[in-house]
Amino acid sequence: MNRELIGVMAKFDITQVMLSKVIHVSLPTLRKKLSNGFNQKEMQKIIEYLQKYDSSIDEHIFFAN
Repeated sequence: MNRELIGVMAKFDITQVMLSKVIHVSLPTLRKKLSNGFNQKEMQKIIEYLQKYDSSIDEHIFFAN
């Protein structure tokens, strides 16, 4: 589970539905990816989207413990 990403989503009131639209996947697929990981292209899209809320967000959000 990517707790750092989920925390950022909560902080900026970003729903799973919104994030699923950003990377063009279904909601069940997004939930699996939150547990199992995203590919590089998806990570980049998510970072670009989240940087609209906070410009300091980078790829470390996916690798935080």
